[in-house]
Amino acid sequence: MYTKDFASLLQLLSLSQQSGTLIVLRQGEAWQASLQLQKGRPLSCIIISLVDGRLLMSGAQAVDWLASRGELQWYLTVGEQAGAASLAPTTTAPTGDPGQRSAPSPSPSQGMRPSHLVPRRLLQSPPLSSWSREERLLFALIDGSRTVSEIAHLLRRSPEQIMPLLLSLIQRGAITLEELHQ
Repeated sequence: MYTKDFASLLQLLSLSQQSGTLIVLRQGEAWQASLQLQKGRPLSCIIISLVDGRLLMSGAQAVDWLASRGELQWYLTVGEQAGAASLAPTTTAPTGDPGQRSAPSPSPSQGMRPSHLVPRRLLQSPPLSSWSREERLLFALIDGSRTVSEIAHLLRRSPEQIMPLLLSLIQRGAITLEELHQ
């Protein structure tokens, strides 16, 4: 685990042309960010609550928020990522400061709704033997067109229940979450 401010971290990763999954957090705060990088450029960024697994922010809004946080802890899982779309600006409002330990549940007009998020595969043939049964099942349902809500429905779970599994797959560099563009 390394420590650096976010702007310097992105500059370092850009200069070194790193690809992979960047995990960012801040000691004592209840959020974790996951960025997919390709040749040092962020392709996607999400911030998830460590309290309940809710998606707090995504896209350019999440990157901007991270830049305002000062010193952050981070680690990079190196690997070539392909097929992810460019980081697009977010049009929704944040659900509040992700550092809050007991953030209220978002109302339909706040935050990212699972019906607007589409998981996309970054790996075509992942090492499934090291994954849990739930992770393998979830990965099998990710086809690039189903939303988080649709996948949760197929699994007979709520979107909030599958968010920790999605985060696990993001951390492994297997998937990314993108906003649904209509």
